[in-house]
Amino acid sequence: LIELGQISADRTPEEVKALGIGTEEKQHEEVTDIQKRNRIMICAAWMAGYFVVIWLAGFIVADFLLPAAYIKVHAKSRWYNAVIIAALTSFIIWVSFDYAMKTPMFNGILFGEMMPPW
Repeated sequence: LIELGQISADRTPEEVKALGIGTEEKQHEEVTDIQKRNRIMICAAWMAGYFVVIWLAGFIVADFLLPAAYIKVHAKSRWYNAVIIAALTSFIIWVSFDYAMKTPMFNGILFGEMMPPW
């Protein structure tokens, strides 16, 4: 990208267009109020689902399941990529809280805890 930026900076606009550098023009669509409200509702549903999974199965499970599902659904990525990214995210969060900060994470009511420790 840096090289393409430098190449296009050293050339006239006609040369850049002839080389096909940066010719992709983004179409800006008008977003209606209904689309905005739908996006907000989808975001709220993901957040509510995250809290429900935390309450039921705990942070470690939620920190794996929700990013994997979100990446698969919204990024339209392959399951392999979604699972790898979710596993790395979950592992980093687990190490950060359990080992670095020595803070117990809520395990969920399905695994024997009744209420979060806070």
